[in-house]
Amino acid sequence: MRTGPLRWVGGDPLLALDSADQAAGRAGSVGSADNGPTTHRQDDAPPAEDPGLRAVDKPPSRSHEAVVRALAGLPTELDRLIDGKSDDVLTQPAQDGGWGMVEILAHLRDWEEIFHGRLWLILEQDRPQLEVFDDSLWAIERNYREQKPRQVFERFRELRSFLTEKAEGLDEAAWQRVGLHPRRGEVSVHRLLDRLCDHDANHLERARDVLG
Repeated sequence: MRTGPLRWVGGDPLLALDSADQAAGRAGSVGSADNGPTTHRQDDAPPAEDPGLRAVDKPPSRSHEAVVRALAGLPTELDRLIDGKSDDVLTQPAQDGGWGMVEILAHLRDWEEIFHGRLWLILEQDRPQLEVFDDSLWAIERNYREQKPRQVFERFRELRSFLTEKAEGLDEAAWQRVGLHPRRGEVSVHRLLDRLCDHDANHLERARDVLG
């Protein structure tokens, strides 16, 4: 799978998807994955007990500084995990039959693109509407298992570097800007990035289990 180049809007990088990616659904309304016994659902999903119910979001659990540290730390932790591992090891399923490392890396990369888009939208527009994504079929539609683990990781690391650099330069007013999520209501930049850190931590734990 090819990924599009970064284009610059107002001095900031935004992901530009190429035609092959768009045809594969990378720009469509797509966001969680349940592939085998392990569930990798992102929180765009509606609550299971009532698909029409808006979830009550919680305030950020990390300070601005802690968010930036956590964002910057994930690529280093992932690099340590995959260092010295063969592609065969990185593409094999988990022992429970669920995702292997390559699926986790591809999932993180694809959601990184979405968080990029949401962050720049909130920073550039006044209370923008945020698109909801359902990634339940991404692993199949995007053929995660056949992707090159280190290429996927390098793409993720590139995107995360841009995101971390941007977060480091935000002032207090920028951290408090909000977008409108159809199922979460108002989501501030602070909460958006704090939620990304939660997602990171969940998948880092899964990655350690897979390669442990």
